[in-house]
Amino acid sequence: MEFFWYVILYYSFINVVTMVVYYTDKRKAIAGTRRIFERRLLLLAAVGGGVGAVLAMYLFHHKTKKKKFTVAVPIWILVHIGLTVFVAYQNNHLVVSRYTYEAENVDCRIVQISDLHNAYLWFDEDYIVDAVLKEQPDMIVITGDLVDSNHTNIDKAVRQVKGLAQIADTYYVTGNHEFLLSDAKQETLLAKLQDAGVIVLQDDYVMVSDYGKPFALIGIEDTSLQGSALEDVTNRIDAEQGHCFKVLLAHEPQYLEDYAREGVDLVFSGHAHGGQFVLPGIGPLVAPQQGFRPEFAKGEYICGNTHMIVSAGIGNSIVPVRLFNYPEVVVVDVGI
Repeated sequence: MEFFWYVILYYSFINVVTMVVYYTDKRKAIAGTRRIFERRLLLLAAVGGGVGAVLAMYLFHHKTKKKKFTVAVPIWILVHIGLTVFVAYQNNHLVVSRYTYEAENVDCRIVQISDLHNAYLWFDEDYIVDAVLKEQPDMIVITGDLVDSNHTNIDKAVRQVKGLAQIADTYYVTGNHEFLLSDAKQETLLAKLQDAGVIVLQDDYVMVSDYGKPFALIGIEDTSLQGSALEDVTNRIDAEQGHCFKVLLAHEPQYLEDYAREGVDLVFSGHAHGGQFVLPGIGPLVAPQQGFRPEFAKGEYICGNTHMIVSAGIGNSIVPVRLFNYPEVVVVDVGI
């Protein structure tokens, strides 16, 4: 939804500027002083000021007899309408990516949500919840960046997650944006999630026993991914539960070798936003901590016996748009 606000702000600004410039040029024409070059007036329409240009042309009776303006300006308006529709679709069309993972004596459908960043799709608070409901999950996992540190709305995020928790058992692990919040906001977020029925995993694990052979579900906080937290938790599991199937929730994917070294079987991750822009012939363009052409953008990756699923996520953060990289819900059927 934030995309639409950026669009509204941009087009409002550029069209007001365009009207002011066209009015200024009209006054210069009346005064007989040096005019603004026509190519600059047309450039304003080309960068999104077409509506302001048309309004100025007919309100101020300016350039209405010049064919280059009466033809070009409406064309630029149509171009920008098309671009807005295209980019809106790119950032709101939700896709479902499906994977299977073979695990002995386990039968479980896991739905992953990642990197919401306080986003709604198509202005609909229930859009994502309804999409998850259609998948009939046994479990839902949220792999961080539920909120965005740049425009944090805790209540909005919790309302969405509460809807998910009413569908199936929902587990959550923090991302980097949660740790950019103040301590007070972090505490408020985690408390409200728990009140909504979400199981918050903070460098800990739970045994899941409702879907066949019990397995360990591990959640490592984002600030702990480079430390010994995962090793400590897996050692505890081995001591307390013996050898068992291990599933890890970890926000950042670039530590796959570390996850594999600790004997994790299946990892759910996000953070990379699918590479933000996926360019034909180039692929995913950029991701946090991975830089240009990231190795782990979205999809399935294997290191030894460890399989990792990286979600492209749903929302955006510093860069408010994504291209050729739709918001994504991940569905993994675990079993034989």
